[in-house]
Amino acid sequence: EAAEAAAAAAAAAKESATHRAHGFDRVFVLRTAAGGIAGVHGATGRVLWSRFSRMAASGRSKLVVTRERQVVAFGPEVLHVGPDPDAPGMTRADWIDPITGRVLQSTSRAVEAAHVVPLTAHDATHRHAVLVVGEGDDADAQLLPSSPSALASFEAQRAKLVAHVVGDRAVTGLGVLPAAAGAEPGRYRTLARWTFAAPTGARVVRTAESSMQSSPVSMPARILGDDSLLLKYLNPHLLLVASERPRGALAGAADAPPEVDVSLLDAVTGRVVHRINHPHARGPVHAAIIENTAYYTYENAKTDRNEIGCLALYEGKIERYQLNPFNPPNGTAAATAFDMPEPITLHRTFVLPVHVDVMTPTRTAHAISTPALLLGLRSGSVLALDTRWVDPRRPLKAPTATEMAEGLPQYQPYLPLATQKVLSYSRAVERPRVLLSLPATLESTTLVLAAGLDTFYTRMTPSQPFDVLASDFNKPLLATLVLGLLVGTIVAKAAAKSKQLRQSWE
Repeated sequence: EAAEAAAAAAAAAKESATHRAHGFDRVFVLRTAAGGIAGVHGATGRVLWSRFSRMAASGRSKLVVTRERQVVAFGPEVLHVGPDPDAPGMTRADWIDPITGRVLQSTSRAVEAAHVVPLTAHDATHRHAVLVVGEGDDADAQLLPSSPSALASFEAQRAKLVAHVVGDRAVTGLGVLPAAAGAEPGRYRTLARWTFAAPTGARVVRTAESSMQSSPVSMPARILGDDSLLLKYLNPHLLLVASERPRGALAGAADAPPEVDVSLLDAVTGRVVHRINHPHARGPVHAAIIENTAYYTYENAKTDRNEIGCLALYEGKIERYQLNPFNPPNGTAAATAFDMPEPITLHRTFVLPVHVDVMTPTRTAHAISTPALLLGLRSGSVLALDTRWVDPRRPLKAPTATEMAEGLPQYQPYLPLATQKVLSYSRAVERPRVLLSLPATLESTTLVLAAGLDTFYTRMTPSQPFDVLASDFNKPLLATLVLGLLVGTIVAKAAAKSKQLRQSWE
């Protein structure tokens, strides 16, 4: 028994080392509606620590990752920020060690935490800053942390910063004014740069940011079947805003059908890139943006079924022989949000034979793997939907040879859902509310976390494990072949040298 226990411990230690090397060893900090906060080890599901928080029980607090991994002598950190339960009108911020649950630092500031904006600015300890913004277009804002190094990093980007905040009827882009003379460190005022209002009688029900905010772009163009290039419209500030108008909400039209309005905005300038209206549609609406393509789901009130829409944005096309060493591309080195070209928009809708509760795109380390849409279903399953099926370029007729070479199937309104793509297998995640995809060190692998009444964690390979050897790979045979080649090389080298010496004496 002791030998079996030692062998099991050695296997567990080896597996843990493999998880750390491949980036599978993650700790998730979860917040419950009842006010509980817990740190859960992803690989084992073990609860590392848990506590009750009155700030979390208010339902208005947020968790923000301020340091994702170990940086020099500073470990990972999570910021828990929200209204201070002991001081009305104050905001409390607790920096927590996600592994031990220990509160590393705590502060309280005189600003109402209506919105929390994560920033790329950081202090000398590589702790990312956040901007806590009050309610209204001209509200107080507090930078956390407010150390001199964090202030210097924030000031370098403050003039160009436009943070969007979501209200019930509108989305507003806020700029940050210079700090007033004599103000406490980190205290600023905001100013509305632009406002996007929902249609009359509608309210904003969903927003989604571009995946380029947190994930790289592998290819800026799409290779077509005839070897020409379709240039993607790559705007990292693309923002999807979905609004819903219930039946009869329009004044003077009691019988007006429900509508869902989907708009793509530039979050810096507030410019409407594209807008589409779906009559006889209702929520819930879920959305995600992957590079140049936006996906959103809604319910068709007329046919009583779920549908998914796809908006693909492109800049133009380069023909097969147009790009060569004698005809280089004529483009600028950099572009700003104020001079982005008008995109070419392709749109199509599909019938989705499931009810969706939450949706998110997959993320990998270098975005080489083909992305997929992760769907948390009302049935409790977690489904991976291949984005190649949800493509507005799918031909209406039988695909041509060029389209077949590109891998475009003929358009069918009903999406086929493969049971092999159900990541949760026979397990059910009841009432899923959170669905995350995190990149691992291996490019082929993404880490998936689904949380609701239950918590589910797994690994997924959107494009198959192309950078991992199979578990049944014959490693001894490979070692034997390599050793044989090495011995053969040495023997052949010695034979060639001996032959050359004999020929020299003849």
